[in-house]
Amino acid sequence: MFATARPSLAPGTLAAAAAPATVLLTSTVALSCLAGSEAVSRVVSAAGPFTLLVVLSGLVEVGFLTLMLCQASTGRVVPLAVMLGLATLPWTVGLLGTEVLVGRTVEALGALEPADARSLLARGTGMAMAPRMLGAWTSAALLLGLGLGLGLTRNESEPGQEGRDPPAGRLFGVIVAGVLAAVAAVSALEAYRLFVPLMGLAQVPLTGRADFLTQATDEVLRLRPVRWAGMGLLTVLGGSLLLWVARGGRRGKEWMGGLVLVASVTALFVLDGHPLRTALDGARAAGLGPLLPPAGFETLRTSQTSPLPPGAVFAALEGLVSPGGVRLPWTASAPALAGALSPSLASAGAGTEFPVGLTPEPVLPLQADARLTGAALHHLLRASAQTGARSVAFVGRPPEAVRLATLEGLEARLPLFALLAAQSGTLRLLFPSALSGPLSLSWRAHIEGPSVLHLSPVEGGPPLRVSLHSRPAEVPNVLAGAFVGLELSEDVSLKELGAAADVIALSGASPVVLLGTPPDRAPAPATGGSGF
Repeated sequence: MFATARPSLAPGTLAAAAAPATVLLTSTVALSCLAGSEAVSRVVSAAGPFTLLVVLSGLVEVGFLTLMLCQASTGRVVPLAVMLGLATLPWTVGLLGTEVLVGRTVEALGALEPADARSLLARGTGMAMAPRMLGAWTSAALLLGLGLGLGLTRNESEPGQEGRDPPAGRLFGVIVAGVLAAVAAVSALEAYRLFVPLMGLAQVPLTGRADFLTQATDEVLRLRPVRWAGMGLLTVLGGSLLLWVARGGRRGKEWMGGLVLVASVTALFVLDGHPLRTALDGARAAGLGPLLPPAGFETLRTSQTSPLPPGAVFAALEGLVSPGGVRLPWTASAPALAGALSPSLASAGAGTEFPVGLTPEPVLPLQADARLTGAALHHLLRASAQTGARSVAFVGRPPEAVRLATLEGLEARLPLFALLAAQSGTLRLLFPSALSGPLSLSWRAHIEGPSVLHLSPVEGGPPLRVSLHSRPAEVPNVLAGAFVGLELSEDVSLKELGAAADVIALSGASPVVLLGTPPDRAPAPATGGSGF
C-alpha cells in the first residue's frame, strides 16, 4: 500500500505539521487527564530509564513522519507500512521496557515470604505499566498525526501512476492510523488504570484489598470492549488490504508491504498483552496462586502466612484431590499417599528464624479440609511424615482474607488481581524428627472435651487447662520457648487441632504433633476416585 499526492504547497505544509502539532496537543491532554505534573512525575519515575528511550524514539519518529508526509504531499511514493511502523515504534519500545521490569520482578519473587512477594509483585507490575503507558500514548499521538497528515494531502492521483488509486490508498491509511491510534490510546489508559491501584495497594488494609481490587478491575474491564472492537476492525481492514492486493494483481513490493503491516500490528497486540501473563505465570510458579479449593471444601482458618506450591494436592474429606480433580482415596496405601504429597516439599522460606537445633526443613505445605478428622487426619499426617518432611504447613485463610466467592470472581475477570487479593494463612506443626540435639518436649497436650486443651509437664507437676477459644491475655506464659507434644485422638478434627496449635503458639511455645497409635480402620471414600 502506498500514499502519494500531486504537489501542493499549502496542503503539504499542513500535512507535514500534523504530526508534531498532534504530539504537542496530546501531551497537553495527557497532563490534564493525569491530574497534573505530580502524577506525570510518578509515571516518569516508575518508568526509569525507559522514559528516555520512549521520548527519544518519539522525537525521532516525529522527524521521520514529518519528512515522509512532506514527500507524500509532493507526489513521491511512501509505503504506508513504513509510516505506520515508525509511528508504533515508541509503543514497542515501551512494551519492551515493561517486559524487562516484569521479568526482574518475577525473578525476585522466589526468595521472599508470601506477603513480601505479593507486595513486590504489585509494585513491580505497577512500575512496569509506566513505560507501556508512555509508549502507547506517544504512538497514539503519532498515529493520529499521521492520519491527519494523510487526510490533508490532495486527493488527485499523480500522473503516470497507472493501476494505482492513491486517494483510496490514503483513505485506507487514514482509517488504519485512526483505528490503531484509538487502540493505542485504550492501551495507555488501561496501563494507567493498572498503574494506579498496583502502586497504591500497599497502603490499602488487608481487609479492604478485595473491594479495592474489584473496583479497579471494573475500571480496567470497561475499556476492553473498545479495545476488542478496535482490534476486530483492524482485522477486517487487514483482510481487506490483502484481498485488495491479491485481486488487483499488485506487484511484489505491495504484497510485501501488506504482509509486513498485518504481521507487525499482530505482533504488537500480542506483545501488548504479554506482560500481565508473564507476571501471572511467574507468580503462580513462585507459589502465589489464589487458593481455589474444590467445591464443598471448608477452608481452614489460620493466622500466619505461607504459599501453596503450584500443583499441590488438596486433602478433602474423600481423599487427596489433585488440581485436575483426580482423587486418591484415604483407603490407598501410605506410600501412595506420600508419593502424591512429595512434589509439594519445600524449604521453610527466606528470612525464617528457628531455635538452634531445630530442623523444620523440608516443609510440606498443603491445604486440608477443616472438617478432616479421625483416621483420615491420621493417614494424612503419617503420609506427610513419610515424605521426609520434618514439619507440615496447613495452608488456609486468615480471618481477614477475602471471601472465596469474591476471589473466584476476580480470578474469572482479572487473574492477576485475584492473586494479589488472596491472603493465605498457615497452621505450622512440627514432627518429632525436627527436634534434635538439646531440644526435647517439655509439655504434652491433648484436647479434652469439646473446647478445652489439657497441658501437663513432662517432668511432672500440676496440669493446665486452657480454652481453645482463649484470647492472648488468657494464655499462660509458662510455656514460652517450650516444645509441646500435641497428641491426637481419633475424634479430633483438623479445625480443633488448629485451635489447639493457635493456643500453644499464643503462649510462645511450638506445637509438635504426636501421631501415636494409628486407628484400626481407614475411612471409606465419600466418592469413587482413582490414583494420580
